[in-house]
Amino acid sequence: MKLFLSVSLLFILTSANAQVWIDSNAIWNYEIHDYLSNQGSLKYSYNEDTTIQGQLCQKIEVERTEWYFDGTNWTTNGPQNFPSKYTYVSGDTVFYWFNNKFFTLYNFGSNIGDQWMVADTIYSASASCVDTSYVEVIDTGSIVINSASFRTITLEPVGDSPYALEGVFVEKFGFMPDSIPLRLFPHPVTCTSQTTFLQRFLKFRCYEDDSFPNYNPSGEECVHVPSTASFETNDQEKINIYPNPSSNSINVEYSQNDGSIFIIYDLSGQMIKKWVLNSGINQFNIEQFEPGIYFGAIQSENSFRTEKLIIE
Repeated sequence: MKLFLSVSLLFILTSANAQVWIDSNAIWNYEIHDYLSNQGSLKYSYNEDTTIQGQLCQKIEVERTEWYFDGTNWTTNGPQNFPSKYTYVSGDTVFYWFNNKFFTLYNFGSNIGDQWMVADTIYSASASCVDTSYVEVIDTGSIVINSASFRTITLEPVGDSPYALEGVFVEKFGFMPDSIPLRLFPHPVTCTSQTTFLQRFLKFRCYEDDSFPNYNPSGEECVHVPSTASFETNDQEKINIYPNPSSNSINVEYSQNDGSIFIIYDLSGQMIKKWVLNSGINQFNIEQFEPGIYFGAIQSENSFRTEKLIIE
């Protein structure tokens, strides 16, 4: 009798720790920001199921709210709804519906070096890319959340994939970025350094569902609403670029050797050039750039800061 109870208890505990994907009423909240210092929030929510090709799937709705600073106040046009996503689980693998077929989204039983296809089409802004998108597992691990252990996989896109997953993905709820321009689902990107476009950057705020208490590692409000004070704080942390305007070279002051990069974008959001920053004064040649207004950005693991740059 004791053996039966012990085995039963072990089964229950193992099952509780092994839920690969979401439960009913799941809600994800992310903070978003871009190179123009606009801010906002991105919300995914699961409230109902639907059947696709005989497969019962979770319907995940997508909502984005953007805020714009006019110099005095933050304003918003309200939430925008985007096409819903559809997922289901089999074993350790989460599948998602895209381009009229199912693809592997996450495989939490995978090993380092494993690859899988996440899309088989070319995004319209990336016509020079290959027509299939793969991701590769570059690390695996675990994380303890709400007193339970969950597996993690770290993914990166393979080659010239026009759709990408990148970063750490957690069993149970998926993407937990600190500051990265990708999403919970494969996101269109351009595939060469010459034609990379700026994306909105995400920071994880909260996740919860019916069997998972609210997880809020930052302690901030789940739904990000910017304040004038927060904008002024960011504004004080300007990048020191000089001379500005310039026609030949610029100096960028930075205080750390942490792998951060300095990026120049044009007004359309296209990345023109990027360099790795060193501690001290970094000098970069800009003679090859056409005269005009650009944005210089420092992207680190935990932040993304921008400054207007004029090239004469």
